Amino acid sequence: TSVAAQELDGQMLDEDPEGALWKQEMISHLYLSREDAMKLPYRVLAIDPTVAKDPKDECGLVVFGSTAEKLLHKRTGYVLADETLKASPETWAQRAIELAIEWQVHGIIVEKNQGHHLVTMALTNVDNSWEKRIFPVNAGQSKALRAEPVSQIYEQKRIKHALPGFPLLETQMLSWEPEITPKSPDRI
Repeated sequence: TSVAAQELDGQMLDEDPEGALWKQEMISHLYLSREDAMKLPYRVLAIDPTVAKDPKDECGLVVFGSTAEKLLHKRTGYVLADETLKASPETWAQRAIELAIEWQVHGIIVEKNQGHHLVTMALTNVDNSWEKRIFPVNAGQSKALRAEPVSQIYEQKRIKHALPGFPLLETQMLSWEPEITPKSPDRI
Protein backbone atom coordinates (compact mmCIF):
# COMPACT_ATOMS: atom_id res chain seq x y z
CA THR A 1 0.00 0.00 0.00
CA SER A 2 1.12 3.56 -0.53
CA VAL A 3 -0.09 7.06 -1.13
CA ALA A 4 -0.97 5.87 -4.63
CA ALA A 5 -3.14 3.11 -3.19
CA GLN A 6 -4.70 5.64 -0.84
CA GLU A 7 -5.37 8.16 -3.60
CA LEU A 8 -6.37 5.76 -6.38
CA ASP A 9 -8.03 2.94 -4.45
CA GLY A 10 -9.33 4.80 -1.41
CA GLN A 11 -7.29 2.60 0.95
CA MET A 12 -6.50 3.99 4.37
CA LEU A 13 -2.86 3.68 5.29
CA ASP A 14 -1.56 3.50 8.80
CA GLU A 15 2.15 3.11 8.10
CA ASP A 16 4.67 1.72 5.67
CA PRO A 17 5.26 -2.05 5.82
CA GLU A 18 8.06 -2.84 8.26
CA GLY A 19 10.27 -4.73 5.80
CA ALA A 20 9.86 -2.42 2.82
CA LEU A 21 13.06 -0.89 1.44
CA TRP A 22 11.30 2.41 0.72
CA LYS A 23 9.21 4.56 3.03
CA GLN A 24 6.82 7.27 1.88
CA GLU A 25 9.00 10.10 3.18
CA MET A 26 11.91 8.85 1.04
CA ILE A 27 10.10 9.52 -2.25
CA SER A 28 10.47 13.12 -3.39
CA HIS A 29 8.46 14.67 -6.20
CA LEU A 30 9.21 17.79 -8.14
CA TYR A 31 8.01 19.54 -11.22
CA LEU A 32 10.49 19.06 -14.04
CA SER A 33 9.53 20.57 -17.37
CA ARG A 34 10.06 18.46 -20.46
CA GLU A 35 12.63 21.03 -21.59
CA ASP A 36 14.59 20.71 -18.33
CA ALA A 37 14.34 16.90 -18.41
CA MET A 38 15.79 16.89 -21.92
CA LYS A 39 18.75 18.97 -20.68
CA LEU A 40 19.82 16.25 -18.24
CA PRO A 41 23.21 15.06 -19.50
CA TYR A 42 22.44 11.39 -18.93
CA ARG A 43 19.15 9.73 -19.89
CA VAL A 44 18.66 5.98 -20.14
CA LEU A 45 15.86 3.52 -20.63
CA ALA A 46 16.01 0.52 -18.30
CA ILE A 47 14.22 -2.66 -19.38
CA ASP A 48 13.24 -5.52 -17.08
CA PRO A 49 12.02 -7.84 -19.84
CA THR A 50 9.42 -10.53 -20.13
CA VAL A 51 10.35 -13.16 -22.66
CA ALA A 52 7.08 -15.08 -23.00
CA LYS A 53 4.78 -14.55 -25.98
CA ASP A 54 1.82 -14.39 -23.57
CA PRO A 55 3.52 -13.10 -20.40
CA LYS A 56 2.19 -13.28 -16.86
CA ASP A 57 4.51 -10.49 -15.70
CA GLU A 58 4.95 -6.95 -16.93
CA CYS A 59 7.97 -5.70 -18.85
CA GLY A 60 9.53 -2.87 -16.87
CA LEU A 61 10.23 0.20 -19.03
CA VAL A 62 11.55 3.13 -16.99
CA VAL A 63 13.29 6.27 -18.26
CA PHE A 64 15.82 7.71 -15.84
CA GLY A 65 17.90 10.88 -16.04
CA SER A 66 20.86 12.12 -14.06
CA THR A 67 23.05 15.13 -13.52
CA ALA A 68 26.73 14.71 -14.43
CA GLU A 69 28.84 15.69 -11.44
CA LYS A 70 32.21 13.94 -11.52
CA LEU A 71 31.69 12.51 -8.03
CA LEU A 72 28.82 10.04 -8.20
CA HIS A 73 27.58 10.84 -4.69
CA LYS A 74 26.98 14.43 -5.82
CA ARG A 75 24.64 13.47 -8.68
CA THR A 76 20.87 13.74 -8.59
CA GLY A 77 18.74 11.24 -10.45
CA TYR A 78 15.24 11.63 -11.82
CA VAL A 79 12.61 9.06 -12.72
CA LEU A 80 11.19 10.61 -15.88
CA ALA A 81 8.76 7.97 -17.16
CA ASP A 82 7.34 4.60 -16.20
CA GLU A 83 5.82 2.90 -19.23
CA THR A 84 5.82 -0.63 -17.83
CA LEU A 85 3.39 -2.89 -19.68
CA LYS A 86 2.27 -6.48 -20.01
CA ALA A 87 3.04 -7.44 -23.59
CA SER A 88 4.87 -9.83 -25.88
CA PRO A 89 8.53 -9.10 -26.71
CA GLU A 90 7.50 -7.67 -30.10
CA THR A 91 5.12 -5.20 -28.47
CA TRP A 92 7.32 -4.06 -25.59
CA ALA A 93 10.33 -3.77 -27.92
CA GLN A 94 8.32 -1.45 -30.17
CA ARG A 95 7.28 0.67 -27.18
CA ALA A 96 10.85 0.68 -25.82
CA ILE A 97 12.26 2.06 -29.07
CA GLU A 98 9.49 4.68 -29.18
CA LEU A 99 10.43 5.75 -25.63
CA ALA A 100 14.14 5.79 -26.45
CA ILE A 101 13.48 8.10 -29.38
CA GLU A 102 10.94 10.26 -27.50
CA TRP A 103 13.31 10.83 -24.57
CA GLN A 104 16.47 10.90 -26.73
CA VAL A 105 18.11 8.46 -24.35
CA HIS A 106 21.82 7.84 -24.52
CA GLY A 107 21.44 4.13 -23.98
CA ILE A 108 19.15 1.22 -23.22
CA ILE A 109 20.08 -0.85 -20.16
CA VAL A 110 19.20 -4.57 -20.19
CA GLU A 111 20.04 -7.41 -17.82
CA LYS A 112 22.81 -9.59 -19.24
CA ASN A 113 21.55 -12.67 -17.39
CA GLN A 114 17.88 -12.17 -18.37
CA GLY A 115 18.11 -13.18 -22.01
CA HIS A 116 19.92 -10.06 -23.18
CA HIS A 117 20.51 -11.60 -26.63
CA LEU A 118 16.76 -12.04 -27.05
CA VAL A 119 16.14 -8.52 -25.73
CA THR A 120 18.79 -7.06 -28.05
CA MET A 121 17.33 -8.98 -30.99
CA ALA A 122 13.78 -7.80 -30.19
CA LEU A 123 14.95 -4.18 -29.98
CA THR A 124 17.13 -4.25 -33.10
CA ASN A 125 14.33 -5.94 -35.07
CA VAL A 126 12.36 -2.75 -34.44
CA ASP A 127 15.26 -0.37 -35.13
CA ASN A 128 18.78 -1.69 -35.67
CA SER A 129 20.32 1.77 -35.26
CA TRP A 130 20.11 1.20 -31.47
CA GLU A 131 22.36 -1.86 -31.48
CA LYS A 132 25.46 0.00 -30.29
CA ARG A 133 23.49 1.81 -27.57
CA ILE A 134 22.16 -1.31 -25.84
CA PHE A 135 24.19 -1.92 -22.69
CA PRO A 136 23.87 -5.29 -20.95
CA VAL A 137 24.62 -5.20 -17.23
CA ASN A 138 25.19 -8.22 -15.06
CA ALA A 139 22.51 -8.58 -12.41
CA GLY A 140 24.54 -11.06 -10.39
CA GLN A 141 22.76 -10.40 -7.13
CA SER A 142 19.12 -10.68 -6.15
CA LYS A 143 16.85 -7.73 -6.85
CA ALA A 144 16.69 -7.08 -3.10
CA LEU A 145 20.48 -6.76 -2.81
CA ARG A 146 20.62 -4.52 -5.88
CA ALA A 147 17.77 -2.37 -4.54
CA GLU A 148 19.29 -1.69 -1.10
CA PRO A 149 21.85 0.92 -2.24
CA VAL A 150 19.19 2.52 -4.43
CA SER A 151 16.86 2.89 -1.45
CA GLN A 152 19.74 4.54 0.44
CA ILE A 153 20.11 7.08 -2.36
CA TYR A 154 16.36 7.77 -2.10
CA GLU A 155 16.82 8.25 1.63
CA GLN A 156 19.46 10.89 0.87
CA LYS A 157 16.87 12.63 -1.37
CA ARG A 158 19.16 12.26 -4.39
CA ILE A 159 16.51 10.59 -6.57
CA LYS A 160 13.33 12.45 -7.39
CA HIS A 161 10.18 11.50 -9.28
CA ALA A 162 9.01 13.95 -11.91
CA LEU A 163 5.46 15.11 -11.27
CA PRO A 164 2.74 13.99 -11.48
CA GLY A 165 4.59 10.98 -10.04
CA PHE A 166 4.27 7.29 -10.79
CA PRO A 167 1.55 5.74 -8.61
CA LEU A 168 2.04 2.15 -9.77
CA LEU A 169 5.82 2.25 -9.41
CA GLU A 170 5.56 3.98 -6.04
CA THR A 171 3.02 1.43 -4.82
CA GLN A 172 5.42 -1.38 -5.70
CA MET A 173 8.30 0.43 -4.01
CA LEU A 174 6.38 1.08 -0.81
CA SER A 175 4.77 -2.35 -0.53
CA TRP A 176 7.63 -4.64 -1.60
CA GLU A 177 9.06 -6.45 1.40
CA PRO A 178 11.91 -8.52 -0.05
CA GLU A 179 12.11 -10.87 2.93
CA ILE A 180 8.46 -11.92 2.70
CA THR A 181 7.30 -11.03 -0.83
CA PRO A 182 8.18 -13.91 -3.15
CA LYS A 183 7.31 -12.09 -6.40
CA SER A 184 9.91 -9.71 -7.77
CA PRO A 185 8.25 -6.38 -8.67
CA ASP A 186 8.35 -5.56 -12.38
CA ARG A 187 8.67 -1.77 -12.13
CA ILE A 188 11.47 -1.52 -9.56
